Parts: sequence; C-alpha cells; structure tokens
Amino acid sequence: MARLPDKPRWETLIDLITDRGYRNVAEIGVAFGNTTEKVAESCDLDLYVLVDETPEKVKPVMDMYWAEKPLVLFPMRSVEASQYIADGSLDLVFIDAMHNYEEGKADILAWMPKVRPGGILCGHDYTRHHHTQVFSDYDDAIDELLGTDLDYSLDSHIRDIQQLWVDVWIKYL
Repeated sequence: MARLPDKPRWETLIDLITDRGYRNVAEIGVAFGNTTEKVAESCDLDLYVLVDETPEKVKPVMDMYWAEKPLVLFPMRSVEASQYIADGSLDLVFIDAMHNYEEGKADILAWMPKVRPGGILCGHDYTRHHHTQVFSDYDDAIDELLGTDLDYSLDSHIRDIQQLWVDVWIKYL
C-alpha cells in the first residue's frame, strides 16, 4: 500500500480525475451527494454516472447541476445499473455503496470491467488495519478481488497509521 496525501475523499477523487485528465467517471452509492457536489463543481467531465437506489436523497444535488453538468442518475441497485454501462468506457469508478462481503464483492465484480485499461477502480472505507475493523467483511471482499497492495488516502484528520481507516482505496487497472 502506498499512502497518498491525507485529505477528504472528494479532494482525493478530484486530484485523481484532474491530474489524469479523466472525463468519464461513475460514483456508486451517492447518498446525499456530498462527494458528487464537490466533484461536479471541480471537474470538467463528459459523463458523470451516479448510482443510488434512494434517488430522493441526491435530488437536491441533481437539481443544482442537472442543466449544466453531464450527470446521469441510475436510481437502482449498483449491479443492475452496471448493465447499462459499456465495458471499458469509464476512466474512474468510485464505489461507496454497500459495505458487506456479498454486496461489496458484487459491486467490484460488476464495475471493474467498466473501467478502461489505465483507469482507476477505487472506493470508500477500508478498515483492515483499523482497531475496530468496522467493515471487516467488506475488507475481505476487497482483499480477495483486488489484493492488499492498494494505494490509499486517509481523511486529513487521521494521522496514526495504527488507527488506519482508509478514506479512499485505489486500484490502478
């Protein structure tokens, strides 16, 4: 694991997108749109795919950016939405949906083929080294499918590697 600069997840995503000139991005698990709003404001995208089965939560963000940004909302479960996206068509996929083994594994398997060679599959929350291992089942799915050699960033308020709760995990494809 290589540690990137510590910062909030949206800043890490914005850096990954802008530094590499990525134009086609998906966010799986939008919730209230905090990350969505920051990425939409800061990145010049051709396509921003948003997936969340509770679209009423993200509606205020969608209303703000719908007319001026290339947002496409899939108001359904992640695996179902992945069927509408062509393999190899996305530069970056950020997964922050279900944090359990079965659904986490299904999300990774469904969305990894959507990332083009040279792109990035990344996600939120990885607690393998955190003393609580809050999402240990989800960590198992990540380790099983992607290995443990992931780059990562911590939220900027965490400084102790022993308290590691990875804010963004990153797999270069």
